[in-house]
Amino acid sequence: MKMKFQSPRRQAPLGYRLKNIIIIGFLLAIFFLTPFFKNILVSWYSTSAWFIREATFSTIEKIWHPWGAIATQENLVFQNASLQILEKENKDLKALLGRKDLSTSVLARVLVKPPQSAYDEMVVDVGIGQGVETGGQIYDENGALIGKVLEASNFFSKVKLFSSPGVEVEGEILRRGVIVTLLGQGDGSFTAKVPRDFDIKENDIFIIPGLKSRPLASVVKIEGDAEDSFKNIFAKGFFEPRSLTWVFVEKR
Repeated sequence: MKMKFQSPRRQAPLGYRLKNIIIIGFLLAIFFLTPFFKNILVSWYSTSAWFIREATFSTIEKIWHPWGAIATQENLVFQNASLQILEKENKDLKALLGRKDLSTSVLARVLVKPPQSAYDEMVVDVGIGQGVETGGQIYDENGALIGKVLEASNFFSKVKLFSSPGVEVEGEILRRGVIVTLLGQGDGSFTAKVPRDFDIKENDIFIIPGLKSRPLASVVKIEGDAEDSFKNIFAKGFFEPRSLTWVFVEKR
């Protein structure tokens, strides 16, 4: 029987292998020892590690605190709303202060108003400490006379509007100069009863007479018939109690 023998594998010459080892070692030395390549390696490792760490922590945070993102968004919305409020109030204040003489009055912020309070009453943030006294007159931002100070403390005042139910106020018809007693009905409204032949028309304006007369209300409707000796007058004030934000309070 004949047996086959495989000839041994030829190996590369020793010099050739040494040459390859030297080249590989040289390249590795350049890569690890040269600052440029070293910075690339470190930067790649740091960036990869950062992404992995952030992704891991973010996932864990969402699992343990699922409402965190919503709360953060609500905070941003709240802060944005607060900023808008400040900007609006600042704009309103500049407009108000630019057209009102504050030598005889003080600007006040309305804290409580209808429908929070009943009977057309309000609370403002000025009082005796700012020169306000009981009986001081109240004007809206357009200069319309709307009421008087009912009570004054050191830093707050209670205001009663002329339109409060049951309050009587003497209004002068601007067109004629005749005085009519108006009765408050609430929500900035007034009524009056006059003789049937009394000269008054819709859109007639009532003012508060004085050295500085102020507009109070205008006639919106007149009711009466031929058989009645009186007719009813319905008037609406030049202000809306529910919309009042800033007022001017007379100083004594």
